Amino acid sequence: MSKARSLSSFAMAAVRDPGILKSVGPVLRRLGSTNIDVAEPWWNSRAIRFISERLPPTGAAFEWGSGGSSAWLVRHGMRVNAVES
Repeated sequence: MSKARSLSSFAMAAVRDPGILKSVGPVLRRLGSTNIDVAEPWWNSRAIRFISERLPPTGAAFEWGSGGSSAWLVRHGMRVNAVES
C-alpha cells in the first residue's frame, strides 16, 4: 500500500471515528522515548481511561511482556508479574 493511500485510509477512518485522533497525541509525545521512559502503556487513550477508571486501589496484574504498561500499572498501585520470551 502506498503512503498516500495509507494516509487517505487513516483520514477516512478519522472522519468515521474522530476518537482515533485522540490517540495520536500520546504517540507523538513518545517519539524518541521508550514507553518505559514515560511510564505509559502503548494503549490508546480510550483504553487507558477505561482501565484507570476500573483499577482497584491495590491488586495484581499479569502481563505477557513488560514495558510501559507494567510501570504504569505499578504507579497505579498494582503488583505486576510479567513473562518475557
